Amino acid sequence: LVWKPAIFRKVKEIKHLSGGVVLYAAQSNAQIDAEIAKKGGFRTETRIVSSENKNNRCKQTRCCSVERMAAFSCTWISGVVMSEAVPRQTIFSGRIIDVGLEEHLLPNGRQATFEVIRHPGGAAVLPVLPDGRLLMIHQYRPVIGRMIYEIPAGRLEVGESPKECVARELVEETGYHAEEFTALGSLWSAVGFCDERVDLFIATGLTETQSALEPDEVIELAPMTLEEALALVDQGDLLDSKTLVALLRYARMEGVAR
Repeated sequence: LVWKPAIFRKVKEIKHLSGGVVLYAAQSNAQIDAEIAKKGGFRTETRIVSSENKNNRCKQTRCCSVERMAAFSCTWISGVVMSEAVPRQTIFSGRIIDVGLEEHLLPNGRQATFEVIRHPGGAAVLPVLPDGRLLMIHQYRPVIGRMIYEIPAGRLEVGESPKECVARELVEETGYHAEEFTALGSLWSAVGFCDERVDLFIATGLTETQSALEPDEVIELAPMTLEEALALVDQGDLLDSKTLVALLRYARMEGVAR
């Protein structure tokens, strides 16, 4: 890991730095999102560590993502950019994950070794049937040796967008096609040791088609109302993190107090 110093003098500038890193410096999240979209969804690994305004009224040191730069209210920004590959010793490289030891230089200047799982990312979808019920699934998970309630999900294939992923997984796992997908936010599934990011969606306009389960998938359809799904959460019978987040966000959208 190499931290390279850089000066970003005007908040609205876009800086191209070595190692393919791009800093999106803007006054609003909307501006940043627009620039990321123009680059095809490219995400930076940038950290701003210090900033001050032009009148020196405010000087502060902090570490946060570039997406939160708007909170600084700064004209002059100095920082360092993580612009080169992290030294990594690969221990295992599989079909789904890569496991390795990585050396990271921390914001406090110390260097440490971390056991890290790299993952291509995933997406999950909360399908809503025409009658308003949620099309949950009951799936066998060998890792814990039991069937669990969850929503359809899968990992991103090469070149596949999260929306394309959930459209495919919805058909494969449930046998339903959706007319519309609405973004429901994202989550880091296990940020302490894995970089998997899961993008969440709501699927509506469902019509039945043919499912296409993998040989190692054991899935039963489990349609239920939102109230029934939230009861499973309250009883401790629904523990899957992506499903919990999707349900609670959907409940808020529907005006259900939790």
